[in-house]
Amino acid sequence: MPSAREAHLRHATHYEAVLRKASELYGQGGEILTRGLVMFDLEWSNIQAGQAWAAGHASQDDIVAKLCSAYADAGVRLLELRQHPREWIDWLEAAIAATQRLNDLAAEAKHLGNLGTAYWSLSESRRAIELYEQCLTIQRKAGDRRGEGNALVGLGLAYSKLGESNRAIEFYEQSLTIFREIGDRRGEKIALGNLGWAYIALGAPRRAIEFCEQALDIDREIGDRRAESQDLGVLGAAYYELGQPRRAIEFYEQQLAIAREIGDQRGMSSALGDLGGAYIGLGEPRRAIEFCEQALSIDREIGDRWGEGIGLGNLGLAYADLGETHHAIEFYEQQLAIVREIGDRQSKGNALGNLGLAYADLGETLRAIEFYEQQMVIVREIGNRLGEANALMNTGNAYGILDQPSRAVEFYKQSLLVFREIGDRRSEGLALFNMSKVVDRLGGRAEAIVHICAALDVLEELKDPNTDKVREQLAEWRGQTNEG
Repeated sequence: MPSAREAHLRHATHYEAVLRKASELYGQGGEILTRGLVMFDLEWSNIQAGQAWAAGHASQDDIVAKLCSAYADAGVRLLELRQHPREWIDWLEAAIAATQRLNDLAAEAKHLGNLGTAYWSLSESRRAIELYEQCLTIQRKAGDRRGEGNALVGLGLAYSKLGESNRAIEFYEQSLTIFREIGDRRGEKIALGNLGWAYIALGAPRRAIEFCEQALDIDREIGDRRAESQDLGVLGAAYYELGQPRRAIEFYEQQLAIAREIGDQRGMSSALGDLGGAYIGLGEPRRAIEFCEQALSIDREIGDRWGEGIGLGNLGLAYADLGETHHAIEFYEQQLAIVREIGDRQSKGNALGNLGLAYADLGETLRAIEFYEQQMVIVREIGNRLGEANALMNTGNAYGILDQPSRAVEFYKQSLLVFREIGDRRSEGLALFNMSKVVDRLGGRAEAIVHICAALDVLEELKDPNTDKVREQLAEWRGQTNEG
């Protein structure tokens, strides 16, 4: 009859193998992916029990230490998908202690990288960077090119979440070079998809689409459903930034369907939040609120502070669109508190800009300018060109309200330069329209008509809902000119 230790070891060893097999099936994609998820869900309590025993006894001998380390490595993608990040952190910290006992640097490096990802998912980006850098140092010393590429992607993700998109792009480009050199298609598409996100953050959606379409082709080629869902979301975001919310919704709905199919809660939250944002853009705030509240509920359930901040911001936008400005400010202030706490500078800039818009809507224009100026400092520091252009245009709007048209024109011209540089046609059209009205107030009717005609050309091409308003203003000015 086996001893208690032998029985526990046999049980834990068996369920580590089950976890590894489920992960292998999941990694094959397609219909087999679902078999992996079913196996994992069916045996999850046994897997947890096996890992808990191994973690609790890893300090006693090398055999159990190896098993403890193996649990954290056996099903990384499934654990990231199904397990709460705090529990995953516990597994990984136990595994790192085990690898240090074994002096297994290669396994320790993997666990450090995954621990970075767990902290990144909790928006603890500075801690994630420390861990990715430790991982990168070990991988480079060991000459592990795949591990080096993965660590570089992790650093890109962490800096991207901090709003430092240019720095993130540097890491993604380094990783992409490595993955292509070694023929790692999975790593290649991860780098491509993340480059797409980074270029959206920098206000370059057309460039983002190029990267995302390449990533999506590889996702489908290798059957990676979760990555396919994520890259569909990036494509949706890119088309939304191009002023095409209905096309964006098509991509978000595909993203949501896949996330639900594979039980990816974070993916579901992302898709629901993006759908909410798209319906705000379509002028359907009540429908947007339904999606945003569902997303916020998931984020709070899984402890995703970054997602919670975005969800609160989206709810603020929806209530602002309903004309409930004080309610919107409450959500923006909650968002601002969270993003300050987690160090998310990108979202901090967004929250400050939205607070500025809200106070402008309440007629508190000077207070609005204070928020735009704070936003401007952040977006310029992190290289967010789209955020910079929006802050410049909104400041121009504010000075127009304060009856300082010359100052307003200065800001509009600066914003136009940036919108044209990054290819944001819709915002270019709106900036031209706003500037035309201010130039007209300065007595430059002929110049104002030149600007409004340019605005009309852009907005008509995009079938923008503001087109009729611009056309009516142009007709009014031309009628007045003819009467004169």
